Amino acid sequence: MQRLSAARLGDLLAGDLRAFGGPSTIEPLAGRIRAEQVSIVLRSTLLGMAANILNAATFVIAVWGSPDQTKAILWASVIIAAAGFVGLRARSSFQSVKPRSVSRRTTQNLVRNAFLFGTWWGALPVLFFGGATSAAQVVITCLSAGMIAGGAASFSTIPIAAVAYTLPIFVGSAVAIVWLDGAVNVPVAILMVSYAIT
Repeated sequence: MQRLSAARLGDLLAGDLRAFGGPSTIEPLAGRIRAEQVSIVLRSTLLGMAANILNAATFVIAVWGSPDQTKAILWASVIIAAAGFVGLRARSSFQSVKPRSVSRRTTQNLVRNAFLFGTWWGALPVLFFGGATSAAQVVITCLSAGMIAGGAASFSTIPIAAVAYTLPIFVGSAVAIVWLDGAVNVPVAILMVSYAIT
């Protein structure tokens, strides 16, 4: 029974949508479908990574001079380094000839990377929202909502990657909202839930 669960999880992480009522496909066809899906994601990756870098830098500017400045620089440095690395790799992958088929492992790696980026962005509100000024809180809120929307759009061809990216940001935002007291958090929570479910 445990092997079956591990196999189903592997299928799900490879983009197989049978668990959600999607069609069953044989492997040669599934490999070609994955190639198209990954190709579409790669086309927008360079621009997406540039947005990650710009957004991380914007956050540092928003908290510049605050007690969280050093922590913000460290947090942003990880995003900037990872986004630069992924962007350069995506650029070289996109310039090469598009493969006719992509392995399950390639899609699983893409899902893993989406989860890692989403987790780091999800840490942003948890680490900084409570101690931030109201102006910095607005920036954090905009960044979190924007990263949820941008990630969902970027990974739309691979739904499990979209979920792997957006769910940690939503959870991090929800944790930050719950930790704070105040009536303003109710509308913010409603907006965050509406962004996450659409």
